[in-house]
Amino acid sequence: MRYLPVGNRIAVLGAAAALVMIFPASSVTHAQVVGGTILGTVSDPSGAAVPKVAVSVKNLATGVARDVTTDSAGFYTLPNVLPGQYDVTASAPGFSTLVRSGITMAVGQTVELNLTLQVGAVTQQVEVTGAAPSVQTATSTVSEQVSATTVRQLPLNGRD
Repeated sequence: MRYLPVGNRIAVLGAAAALVMIFPASSVTHAQVVGGTILGTVSDPSGAAVPKVAVSVKNLATGVARDVTTDSAGFYTLPNVLPGQYDVTASAPGFSTLVRSGITMAVGQTVELNLTLQVGAVTQQVEVTGAAPSVQTATSTVSEQVSATTVRQLPLNGRD
C-alpha cells in the first residue's frame, strides 16, 4: 500500500470536502408547484372516445383561455392551471359544444373532468349549470427543509 505525501493527502481531502459541500447543496433545490392540473377523457353518448376534440379552459377572473386537443384515446391534460374559477368548453365537428362552468382549481390539485359530447350540430351548445363535484385524484405535498439544529433538538425517545 502506497502512502501519499502529506501535501497530497491534504489536497485530496480538500477536494473531497469541496465535493461534499457542492453536491448536497444542489440536491436541496426543489420545484415549487404554483398551479394544478385538469385532465380527463372526452367520449360520445355510447362511451366511445372522441379524438381531436378542442378543449378550452378559460379563467373567469382574467379571461385568459388555454386550448388543448384530445389524443386518439380521447384523453386531454392541462398542467400548470393557476388557482381560480374556470369554464371548460369542448367542441368537435358533428357534436354539440359542451360547457362546464364553475370548475374551482387550487394549488397542487388535480381535477379529473370527464366530458360526454352529445351528437348534434356544431351550432348547438349544451351548457351544464349544475357542475358536478370535481374529483381530486392527487394530493398536494407540502415540504420544508429541516436544519441540522432542528434535528439535534428532536427528543430521542429512548434511542441512541
